[in-house]
Amino acid sequence: MPGSAAAASRFRSHAVLIAEPNPLIALDLMFTVGSWGAEVQMLNDLSNISELAASAALTAAIVDVNLPLEGQERLIDALRENGVPTALTTTTLRKSISDQFPGCVVFEKPVDFTALADWFNDL
Repeated sequence: MPGSAAAASRFRSHAVLIAEPNPLIALDLMFTVGSWGAEVQMLNDLSNISELAASAALTAAIVDVNLPLEGQERLIDALRENGVPTALTTTTLRKSISDQFPGCVVFEKPVDFTALADWFNDL
């Protein structure tokens, strides 16, 4: 169960970047992933994409593919180039997103937190 103490201990070694423009969804992701024991960093702007993506401490990222910020593709590409496992969230067609960003897992909104926890388990 994703909210359990056992789940929290499994995720303690994770440092997760979350890039989500909707404040309610961002808080939901932040609190849920944080409750699993992961360290969560929220992305507020894209000015330091390269530094964030190359961070040795970063073990995963959750990115909304429809960020209204310039450079969202640069962020996803930089994360992938630096080997950071990246989960993409979307309200649009999953298949087209999967084709555009191969190697990234895609979750439709609302995010299924059990499936997200399973993805973390596989990292």
